[in-house]
Amino acid sequence: MKKVGLAVVVLSLFLAVNAFARDVEAVKKDAARGSAAAGFDLAMRYMAGDGVAADKKQALYWMEKSAERGNPVAQYNMGLVYHDGVAGVRVDRKKAFLWIKKSAENGNMKARYNLGVMYEKGDGVTKDLKQAFSWYEKSARQGHADARYNLGMMYYHGRGVAVDRKKAFFWYKESAEQGVSDAGYNLGAMYATGDGVERDLKKSLSWYKKSAGQGNAAAQYVLGRIYLSGNGVAVDRKKGFYWIEKSAEQGRADAGYSLGMLYYAGNGVGVNKKKAFYWVKKSAEHKNDDARLVLGLMYLLGDGVKADRTQAALWMKRAAAGGNAKAEAMLVRYHLQ
Repeated sequence: MKKVGLAVVVLSLFLAVNAFARDVEAVKKDAARGSAAAGFDLAMRYMAGDGVAADKKQALYWMEKSAERGNPVAQYNMGLVYHDGVAGVRVDRKKAFLWIKKSAENGNMKARYNLGVMYEKGDGVTKDLKQAFSWYEKSARQGHADARYNLGMMYYHGRGVAVDRKKAFFWYKESAEQGVSDAGYNLGAMYATGDGVERDLKKSLSWYKKSAGQGNAAAQYVLGRIYLSGNGVAVDRKKGFYWIEKSAEQGRADAGYSLGMLYYAGNGVGVNKKKAFYWVKKSAEHKNDDARLVLGLMYLLGDGVKADRTQAALWMKRAAAGGNAKAEAMLVRYHLQ
C-alpha cells in the first residue's frame, strides 16, 4: 500500500462569519469588562472592518485578550497567528503549540487535530507519537475528516499505537466518506488485497474511481493500470490512457514513464515518439530509473529525438547509479562508460 503523506497544520486564520447583531459600542464595553465572547466578537469586527475601521493590530489585541480569558476559538486562532507569523507577529512555534494545546484541552476539534500534527512532526514540541495518536483520536471522534485519515495511518503503520489494520480500515472509511481522497485511495488498495477487510475488487474499483475523480494522482495512476490490464474490469485502453495521463499531468513520475511508453507503443493512443520522449524525459528528471534507462536508449538510437551518445551515457549512468542492472549492462554493451 502506498503511504500517503500526513496532513499538515492549516495555517490560515479561522475567520468564521459572525452575525454582528449587537451595537459595536456595547461590544466594546463588554470586552473592556472582561467578557471573552465580547473580546472575540470585537476582534472579528476589527478584522472585518464591521462597525469599526479595519485594524489588524486591534484585532490581534482583542483576539489574544479573548484567548487569555478562555475562548477556545480565540486560543486556536492565536496558535495559528504564532505558527505562521500573521500581521507582523514573529513566528514562535512554542507559543503556537501552547495556544493550540489550550484550545484543544477546551474541546476545539480543529485544535485537537493540529495538536496531533504538531506532536507527530515535533513542531513546537518534542515529537511524541503517542500524544499525536491521542489527539488525532479525540478530533476524529468529533468528526474531523483529516484527523480520521491520520488516525487510520497511525493504526495502519503502528505509529503511536499497535498495528491494527481493521481499525485502520474503519477510520479510512470514515474519512473517505467525508471526501478525503487519500483515504479513498487507501480503501481501494485495502479492498484490492484483502488488507484489513475481505477482498472485493468491485469495491476496490469503486473507491479508486471516486478518489481519482477527486483528483488523487495515485488513484488515477492505479485506475489507469487497472483498465490497461483488465484486473477485475474489462480491458479499456482508452480509459487506461486517460487516467494515466491525468496522473502524469500532476507530476507523478511513474505515471509519466507509463504515459511515455503508451505513446511509444501506441497503446490507447496513436504512436507519437516525440510525446513519448517528452514524458519519458519528464519522468527521468523526477528520478525514475526505468525512465532514465529508456531515455538513454532513445538518445542512443535517435528514437524520438536526435541521437546523442553523450546524453545517452549521462542518463544510463544515472539509471545505473540508482541500481538499474539493465542500465549497467547497456553502458558496457554500447561502450558508454
